[in-house]
Amino acid sequence: MPVIAVRAAYTSQQCSNCGHTCPQNRDSQAVFRCQGCGFEHHADTNAAINIRDRAFTIDSPTRGHSGDRVHQSRLRAAPTTSVA
Repeated sequence: MPVIAVRAAYTSQQCSNCGHTCPQNRDSQAVFRCQGCGFEHHADTNAAINIRDRAFTIDSPTRGHSGDRVHQSRLRAAPTTSVA
């Protein structure tokens, strides 16, 4: 499998559900809670989903740059109900 370079900037502040990005989305080191749509997930898992999605952005000359969204259906981990 090829290696794809991805800019990781702001992936920990970007919602993997709706794309809303702001520092307040990062509730704590472990908790991600989107101020836009209310999506909650483990912060590192949310960032990893964003990095994956940036790597697989379809037909984008700016692949992996902030603001790119995936234009295909994708599987996503179920949101957590509580974070330890």
